[in-house]
This record gives sequence, structure tokens and C-alpha cells, in this order.
Amino acid sequence: MNLDEKILRRWFGVGLVLKTRADIIQGWMKSNAPWKDRTGMARQSLKCTVEIGDRQIVMRFAHGVDYGKYLEHKYAGKYAILRPAIEQFREEIKKDVKDVLEGVR
Repeated sequence: MNLDEKILRRWFGVGLVLKTRADIIQGWMKSNAPWKDRTGMARQSLKCTVEIGDRQIVMRFAHGVDYGKYLEHKYAGKYAILRPAIEQFREEIKKDVKDVLEGVR
């Protein structure tokens, strides 16, 4: 296997691991959002996605409702779920990425 193949395997391996983890995180956010639902729209619109580009892989945590920013920032973060999700899964994501990068020879 040449160097380009190793790089591609690592790139796609990291992307695959992050996409798998994103599905888990999205479910966790929906189950653990600390607010009481009125319509269920805020909970259903929570997203964790992964975008794989030519030079970067981005994992995004987002609300799909316009008032999501208020849930995150008002009342001293009492209703926040994005940052708690990042904090909950940060170390697991780091370990997953490290395992992929070290596992491809």
C-alpha cells in the first residue's frame, strides 16, 4: 500500500467513525434535552452531522428551530444541550479518531 492509499484509508476511516458517532450523539441529545416539550419541534430538530471535504472533516451540532439559540444561551444555559453533548462525547471522539489513525498501517 502506498502513501496515498494510507492517507485515503485514514481520511475515510475517520469520516466513517465520526458519522457513526454523530448518529449516537444525535439520539443522545434528543433523549437528554433538558426542556419540557410544547410542540416537540425543538427536540426533533436537534442534529449532529458530519461533513467530509477535501481538506477537513467537520462535525456540527445544531438546533433546527430559530429559538434554539435561546434554549442554549438564556437562563444561564439551563436548557442547553449542544455544549453538554460536546462535553459528554469529546473524549470518546478523540479516542475513536486516534484508534483509526493508529490502526491503518
